[in-house]
Amino acid sequence: MRSIGEFDREDQATLFIGYLKGIAIRAEVEEDEEGGPWTIWVYEEHQLDQAKAELKQFRLNAEDSKYQHLAQQAETQEREAAKKAKKQRWREERLARRWRSSSGLAGRCTLCLIGISVVVFLIEILLPEDLHGNNQLDYLLTFYLPSVFKGEVWRLVTPIFIHYSPLHILFNMLWLFDLGGMVEHRRGSWFLILFVVIVAVSSNLCQYLLAGPGFGGMSGVVFGLFGYIWMKGKFDPGDGLVLHPNTIMLMLVFFGLGFTGLLPIALGCHIAGLAGGTLWGYLSATLKPGR
Repeated sequence: MRSIGEFDREDQATLFIGYLKGIAIRAEVEEDEEGGPWTIWVYEEHQLDQAKAELKQFRLNAEDSKYQHLAQQAETQEREAAKKAKKQRWREERLARRWRSSSGLAGRCTLCLIGISVVVFLIEILLPEDLHGNNQLDYLLTFYLPSVFKGEVWRLVTPIFIHYSPLHILFNMLWLFDLGGMVEHRRGSWFLILFVVIVAVSSNLCQYLLAGPGFGGMSGVVFGLFGYIWMKGKFDPGDGLVLHPNTIMLMLVFFGLGFTGLLPIALGCHIAGLAGGTLWGYLSATLKPGR
């Protein structure tokens, strides 16, 4: 940065600096001591000659309207740039708050879902089985459409609490803790309850129509939560629900394994859960961003 001259009057120094900014020359004015003089400094070496030439012309005709016009234009642009910068900082701070709020421990609703699943699993282990390998609790919770038509509507949802092995419940509860916790922190407990019920009913019904009764697990809900967060992170990242690319890849690989027949997976639950959650997340992100 180099000096190209000075002014005895502050108003002229300010006007000239504004003009330089208006013609894209980076410069600033500095008051050498109280009451002046005011020195003009130019940042870029390659603009020195042009700035000196402009200073010479300005001294010859400082009343030319072009100086006032360009100085006002530069001032307006600076105000707009400052406003945009302030708005961007506000957006970044809001995004940071949302990311912080979507992380951390799971909420009460998520923990309650995990607790019910664990209790049901433990009771199923302790209760004696009948000749068909079922126990009374399993019979009460399983999805059976004729029973639903008779008024046992809880069967539409309760299969999500049935798990058949320690690995089965461990996998589902870990993902529920993570994904359910994120959604509950951002959307609240009532939203999570509504989401779980809708996804549970649709995924259980799909599995029943594909393979009949005798299934269980939280994986349909887990894939619904995954699809919802995936779409929100992709199309509305400012909302704060974001998944790491490795997590997305892992979930999609596991989803694909269901089509191989290598694992005893309720494929209908996975398909309906992922489809429902993905559609919900996409519509939420595109129609009502931030909600």
